[in-house]
Amino acid sequence: MPDAKAHHLPLDQLDSYFAELQRCGGVAPAKRYRLEGFLQCLLQTRQVSEVALRSDIAARIKAFNRKGQVVLATPDNPWQLPYTAPLAPVNKTRKE
Repeated sequence: MPDAKAHHLPLDQLDSYFAELQRCGGVAPAKRYRLEGFLQCLLQTRQVSEVALRSDIAARIKAFNRKGQVVLATPDNPWQLPYTAPLAPVNKTRKE
């Protein structure tokens, strides 16, 4: 049976975050930090349980890892979101 507090999770925002991560390979840091701050606030004000949040994010990570080439790790804190940082292109320069 789902946790009674699970309905307070911002499911649309989490769906959007993971969809963008899958599609683009990264999410703007501001978007990630804003969502993490909101999740942390929900935990601290007890509007969502740690168990529900960990479970929901873990399920999304598992689904992401089945689809993608990048494997996301589960973050240590329940409010943290996984992320990928695309590698910056490096161009060799020629010495003159």
